[in-house]
Amino acid sequence: MRVLCAGHVNWDVTICVDDLPAPDGESVVTDQYQAGGGSAANTAAALA
Repeated sequence: MRVLCAGHVNWDVTICVDDLPAPDGESVVTDQYQAGGGSAANTAAALA
């Protein structure tokens, strides 16, 4: 079976913090992860 996935490809950035900031507040970033994403890319990867 052949499947064609068409759609947007996004670059996902996940930011890790110890606590969520209050409104108009700040928080320290403890780690960061980046990876390809988007519904078309995620579907294609899952089907592969």
